[in-house]
Order: sequence, then C-alpha cells, then structure tokens
Amino acid sequence: MAEFFESPDAPKGPRVRFEMAPPGGRLSPAAGVVPGVAAVECVLARTEGAAISLSPMWVYPTGLEFQVFVDAADPESDLDPFGSGRLMSSRTEDDPRTRLRFGFQFADGSKVTTFGDGLDGDPDSPSPLLLNRSGGFYAGHWSRAYWLWPSPPPGRLEFVLEWAAAGVPITAVELDADEIAAARSRSQVILPGEEEPR
Repeated sequence: MAEFFESPDAPKGPRVRFEMAPPGGRLSPAAGVVPGVAAVECVLARTEGAAISLSPMWVYPTGLEFQVFVDAADPESDLDPFGSGRLMSSRTEDDPRTRLRFGFQFADGSKVTTFGDGLDGDPDSPSPLLLNRSGGFYAGHWSRAYWLWPSPPPGRLEFVLEWAAAGVPITAVELDADEIAAARSRSQVILPGEEEPR
C-alpha cells in the first residue's frame, strides 16, 4: 500500500485553465437538492499529538460532501495538516510531507487522493475527483470540507490517510458503502429540473 499516494506521470502539454462552473455535476453539489446523510462519522487516526476524524457525509445523486477534522493536543502546535499556515507566515516553500494526505479506494480498484486534482479538461472523464471546498483553523483545531465525485460504487470503500509530521503511518479505514448508497437514495430534488447540473 506504500505506493497509494504515488502520482501518475504528469500529462504532456499545457495545463487547461478552468472557468467558474455552475453548481452540480463533477465540480460541486447540484443546487435544489436536499442530500441524504450517511452516518459514517469516525476517528480515523489518533496519536499522542493529534487526532483526525471524519464527519457524517451529505450524499447527493452525483457525489458527496464531507468534513475532515484535526485536533492537536497542544493548541500552540506547529502542525499544519492542510497547508493553512502558509497563508499566515513568510514561508514560501510548501513541503507536502508536513501535510495530511488522504484519499478513497473504491471497490472497483479506482482511487482518488488530495494530491492530484484529476482535472484533465475533459468534462466527460470518468476519473474520480476530490476537491477542497472550504475550511478553517483556530488554536489547534482545523476543519476542511471536500466534494467527492462520483458517489462511490457499491462494495468495499476505504479512506486511506497518512500524516508523517504527526506520526500517522499509511492507514486504511473501511467505511460503510451501503450506508452511503442508502443516503443517496434518500436525497431529494426540491426544485424541478435540478437533478441534472445546470
């Protein structure tokens, strides 16, 4: 499992620029939809210095939103799980080894991680996406929301994480994919036509 976070070879040619996309589809939840809630909250890892946990998931017809929480034992900790400290300091280099890395391993063998955005310029690409949506930090507590597309297929679903700076080795936590599928079936379209992206 040590190769889980290894990136594929970088694509040749210029990177594609993206413009703001309307809500829905690959890049964000659709508007006008009430998500089902999957009770998959759990502690993902715990060391003497920090704990990492996962919130319940808001499951839409096309994907899901969730939050990752990190709590440091010391409120003055120098840990920086999401690279947030770079915004508040004079450091110009960003060493990914200091950050929390995670991703999902799906039952069909595909995976998606926080390192590698998967945005290849093809709107019909089947490659999964894991996108940062928002977050905050204060006195040793961090939270970060993410969007995962598409919703995981039935079967085994693993949340895989590693955070070398906090002493967390590569760890796989199995989540309840059936609970996520049940939540997806409970999502409700409340505005006509919003089951498809605008």
